[in-house]
Amino acid sequence: IPSMNFVSFAESFNLKGEVVDSLDDFKAAFERAVSAEKSYVITVRINTDDVVSPMVAPGSSLTEYVNLNAD
Repeated sequence: IPSMNFVSFAESFNLKGEVVDSLDDFKAAFERAVSAEKSYVITVRINTDDVVSPMVAPGSSLTEYVNLNAD
């Protein structure tokens, strides 16, 4: 759901969250999430050219993932 702002949605329930763009930012956000007293949302922006596994087509089950590393 690319247009969904999960951080704003979490904040509407008085929860915290943040958007991260890098591994270093994620590590810091994860530490904040672990130490939070409530649920915490982390939205991770991923470049559309990056291969992130498992990749699942919309409407498919998790058992139907795309394996781009198959020989």
